[in-house]
Amino acid sequence: MKINEVAKRTGVTVRTLHYYDQIGLLAPSRVTAAGYRLYDEASLVDLQQILFLKELDFSLAEIKRIMADPSYSSQEALKKQRELLIMKRDRLNRLITLAERTLEGEHIMNFKAFDTTDIEKNRQHYADEMKARWGETPQYQESEK
Repeated sequence: MKINEVAKRTGVTVRTLHYYDQIGLLAPSRVTAAGYRLYDEASLVDLQQILFLKELDFSLAEIKRIMADPSYSSQEALKKQRELLIMKRDRLNRLITLAERTLEGEHIMNFKAFDTTDIEKNRQHYADEMKARWGETPQYQESEK
């Protein structure tokens, strides 16, 4: 699949895909003699993982560290990502409810709906677990630089 097709299918810009290749985060599966970047199904699976991790506010450097390790399991990562996404969804639902109640005229001084402590704690735990698991690998150390 050509880079333009990937961009249309995924909503990720061609410029972003070029950047991901430049920083070594997501290389095309091959490049034609004419210089066209081509992506296969495995590349799209990796792109999906990148987008999930970005959605959870991981930096590109963190994502690269996580995904670069040979023992990285996309299934295991997806389970943890799902947990964090559910927490984010629940937080957004609380914010929506608070906004609706405020629009109905209730004067609620409840700031718990804005609290991201649990999400951040779990996100940090995920990052710490990745560092503990892969922190000694050459790939992780290289990405730290």
